[in-house]
Amino acid sequence: MKIRRVKYEEYRMLIDVMNESFGFTTEEAKFEHILPKLYWPDNPTMVHIGAFEDGKLVSSIGIYPMELRNGDLRLRIACIGAVSTLPDHRGKGYFTAVMERVLSEARSMGFSLLFLGGNRVRYGRFGFEYGGRNFNVNISKRTRALIVPGKFEVLPYDENDVEVTARLLEIYNKKPMRVTRTEAEFGVTLRSWNSTVYYVKAGDDFGISGYFSLKGGNVTEIGYDCPLDTMFGAILSVLDSANLSLPMSTYSPELLSKVDNYVVTHNHMFNILDESAVIRFLGADPARILPTLPLDHRTRVRLILGDSAYDSVTGTNIFISSANSG
Repeated sequence: MKIRRVKYEEYRMLIDVMNESFGFTTEEAKFEHILPKLYWPDNPTMVHIGAFEDGKLVSSIGIYPMELRNGDLRLRIACIGAVSTLPDHRGKGYFTAVMERVLSEARSMGFSLLFLGGNRVRYGRFGFEYGGRNFNVNISKRTRALIVPGKFEVLPYDENDVEVTARLLEIYNKKPMRVTRTEAEFGVTLRSWNSTVYYVKAGDDFGISGYFSLKGGNVTEIGYDCPLDTMFGAILSVLDSANLSLPMSTYSPELLSKVDNYVVTHNHMFNILDESAVIRFLGADPARILPTLPLDHRTRVRLILGDSAYDSVTGTNIFISSANSG
């Protein structure tokens, strides 16, 4: 077994391993189509660590560099994803060997925080733990009868429309914390997972006030600077019902009375590589916080990013909805 970075010229082999591992057989379901922002042959930000046998790639894990912004503060983070092992090579230690190398590479690349979606038993032994919260709601015809959305118009989004894209990115950048994105990649991100994208005009001046991406009955991306009732109305003008993730800051008895159902969950796992950097980014003093934390690494992750120490910050749910869209 040889563990190393996958080279650009091995892109096709990498994509084939990922698609076979995940069982993606139809063209529209393959990685290069559902996550076009990430997967192209010479993407300079795409880092994959692979296990090779006799020159053949049999297992790989991706490291996807990102930067979070919280006001003027910046934090270098990475998503760990596309964890792939060919079916006939599973159970032989490839995953463990590649993940250990991924953690080493991530530290050498200077990331302060890693996150992934996955099983706690599988990834917990590598230092990952749940942190922060997701606020997921379902809206339907019943919601439509309870909201007061005002006047709005829903229009299909064309990523080649530079003016619209610039305005949507401006709305996105108003989120309390968000992954840094350029105009060039923002439109591509919105249509990840083969989503259909719309933007919303509303308000007294009927200006562009929000956007949402749909995949089936799920809202994969949403951003708005208009009342939430207006966004609910806009989504329900396209679908009879929808599932979406909202910032914890929107959680209120009034909102809960309008949605069909809701759940607060811990969907993503985090591994903090630089505790002081993350604590400063969340607006606190490491010298005050660090001495109060227990020695267990996974408990420290949960307290730093979880419901107790930084609820007012982690409740914004920035790690999940924006960073996971590719």
